Amino acid sequence: MREIAYESRPSLCQKNREKVTHEQIVKAVRDDDLFGMIEVDINVPEKWGSEFQSALSPAEYFGEMSPIFANVDVPMSVVGPHMQQHIKELGLSDKPRRLLVGGMRAQQILVATPLLRWYLEHSMIVSKIYQVIEYRRQ
Repeated sequence: MREIAYESRPSLCQKNREKVTHEQIVKAVRDDDLFGMIEVDINVPEKWGSEFQSALSPAEYFGEMSPIFANVDVPMSVVGPHMQQHIKELGLSDKPRRLLVGGMRAQQILVATPLLRWYLEHSMIVSKIYQVIEYRRQ
């Protein structure tokens, strides 16, 4: 296997030869020193942090348009009674459906670092980092 020259490695790898901490990764995203994809658990806070302020609470601010979108399997048990009746009347399948849904939190979601930076600027909380895929900007 070919060894990659140290100078050609992505910036976070160059700056941190040892294991990188959660805080170092989040700081690198905030400072735009890390470019790539990160798999995280993330959520909207109950109260704003120092990064972002609004007269509205975070729940009210994101109430019209939730910030996180993901494809998930939605079981019939979480569909409201009106739509369940509609599905029965039309003879549609009551099996779980894969849908794009908006939410206030996500687990193990893969996010591009520019979007994660926006999330962090809006006081969203990264509670766990699973993996980081860093790219060199070109």
